[in-house]
Amino acid sequence: MRKLDQRALLLVLGVAALVALGVGVVVKWQPSGGGDDGSVTSMTTTTANQAAATARAQPEKQQQPQRSQPKTPPVTTIVVREGEPVGGVAELTYDKGERARFSVTSDSAEEIHLHGYDIGKDVEAGGTVTFDFDADLEGVFEVELEERATQIAQLTVNP
Repeated sequence: MRKLDQRALLLVLGVAALVALGVGVVVKWQPSGGGDDGSVTSMTTTTANQAAATARAQPEKQQQPQRSQPKTPPVTTIVVREGEPVGGVAELTYDKGERARFSVTSDSAEEIHLHGYDIGKDVEAGGTVTFDFDADLEGVFEVELEERATQIAQLTVNP
């Protein structure tokens, strides 16, 4: 075959391969092993479904996409000394549906009350209590030492 004929044949095969890929057909060809004339000795055609079945039969080496973990906010610790929050009233902010988590450590026995959600927990002197709940009510809520009526935190739940 002349060089011009070989180039024309390769161009036609290349276009045919692109067309075949566009319609879901895979064309595989192998040049002859014995000669250097570039002639095509075998050509096979498989459908996209057959190619997919072959790919499934081979062991997977691709990495699976990572699923994002739900955002878990850190646990904020509010320290109460002599009936007052150390550092002032804590600002706790969550988005609706998020997990709200905070702890209160106190040097005296108290009831810690979260208004709006109406959650109350008793803390022993020198102890810690943890609040862990779904922030499903929007708004601004007080966390207070119930007996002293002292606010120790403000909990905000955004829409």
